[in-house]
Amino acid sequence: MEAPVQPGDRVAHYQVLGEIGRGGMGVIFRARDTRLVRDVALKCPWPHLASDATVRERFLREARSASQLSHPHIVPIFEILNWGGLPWLAMELVEGSNLRARVRDQGTLSLDDVRAKLSALAERFDATSGHTADPAVRAGIAGSTADLGAEIVADDDADNTTTAGEAGGTATPVNAGHSRRRRFDRGASR
Repeated sequence: MEAPVQPGDRVAHYQVLGEIGRGGMGVIFRARDTRLVRDVALKCPWPHLASDATVRERFLREARSASQLSHPHIVPIFEILNWGGLPWLAMELVEGSNLRARVRDQGTLSLDDVRAKLSALAERFDATSGHTADPAVRAGIAGSTADLGAEIVADDDADNTTTAGEAGGTATPVNAGHSRRRRFDRGASR
């Protein structure tokens, strides 16, 4: 698929530097925040998907959900914006690669690395109470969740866009609490 922007393009006050990842729902770019003079990750859904109101709402719900969480292994959302007819998220840029790329490039992990990664995953799952995870490896050991694609569905969600048995985002492991349909406790993550 063709990316909605190319290096050198601007998205609001962000100068696009290059593409850093893509998945079934969208694409992530490295960009320079020209106001704060720092590099960020810019994420947007694929244009053909963003035209669907349900997909657009899920994307924005992911941002709102993530912005309510503060955890060392969850990538912070800096801003939600609309540019070029697409919703965009500006997030902390986490240097590194994902776990799949690390195993592909460096081979199997040591038992200590596996324990450390599973511990970090357990912390993220506990903090998000049922979100999917797309870990980006930080310093080769801990990771950060950048994809909260299976959004939180709370009792007060009047326009509930998620139906029973349905999850959004790129297919990744889902924790046991989510598969048992455990409710998210908003107070536990703040």
